Amino acid sequence: MALHLSKREKIIFCLTVLVAAAYLLWIFVIEARFIKKGASLKAEISRKEENLKRSLGIIDQRSGLEQEFRLFQERAKSEVSAEKQISTFHSELQFMAKAAEVTISSLDPLAEERSRPKDDDFYRKLSAEMKIECNLTALSKFLYGIQTSSRILDVRNMEISPKLRSSQDLRGKILISTIILKEAK
Repeated sequence: MALHLSKREKIIFCLTVLVAAAYLLWIFVIEARFIKKGASLKAEISRKEENLKRSLGIIDQRSGLEQEFRLFQERAKSEVSAEKQISTFHSELQFMAKAAEVTISSLDPLAEERSRPKDDDFYRKLSAEMKIECNLTALSKFLYGIQTSSRILDVRNMEISPKLRSSQDLRGKILISTIILKEAK
């Protein structure tokens, strides 16, 4: 059974089929790509927003970090004589030990640094060896004081042993260093 369509009906039929095919092509091919691309763009935007939030958090901390750096820089700079620097360093260690209830039996500069602290172009390094006696709580307070000190302090070596076999008291040696920045010339 053949359909006999007029020329006008054939044109309308072809245009209808063409529009329907174009619509299906749009829905299944082109729009699907846009949806996939939109989803990937949305994921990328989310990642970039997270990175931006993290960066803003770091920027918010910048002024605090700069202020803390300037504080350390000011405290580390000194134009005082080497003997005065060593004396001040030892006094600070003694003060921290006393505050933490640590008994110092000996506090000496390192043998190789006794006559002259290490001098570099930008800083001076001072080291001291302490022989101490204390209990574990006092030792932890002392080490915490060193860690939170306004001066840059470094525990380079620590040897701790019980004072007596059955005793809770400890004795040992701690090697502590600090640096003092020199003024730019």
